[in-house]
Amino acid sequence: MEVAQHKLSYYLSRLVDIDLLEREVPVAERSPEKSKSGLYRIKDYFLDFWFKYVYPYRSYIEIGQTDFVIDMVKKTF
Repeated sequence: MEVAQHKLSYYLSRLVDIDLLEREVPVAERSPEKSKSGLYRIKDYFLDFWFKYVYPYRSYIEIGQTDFVIDMVKKTF
């Protein structure tokens, strides 16, 4: 699903409001609320885990190769 660029700020602000995302801006910015150099990061630990470990390795999980996935989690967690 693609979201038009002009609608993206609406969705990002809602995700920040419900504490799923956080916006980080450089310390030297004069007006951080208007900065275009901000980055959004996943704040929720469950979603962070999902997108780092479950989503990329879902095909391995689906075919039952969970040992491989568990090893990947142990190496990088």
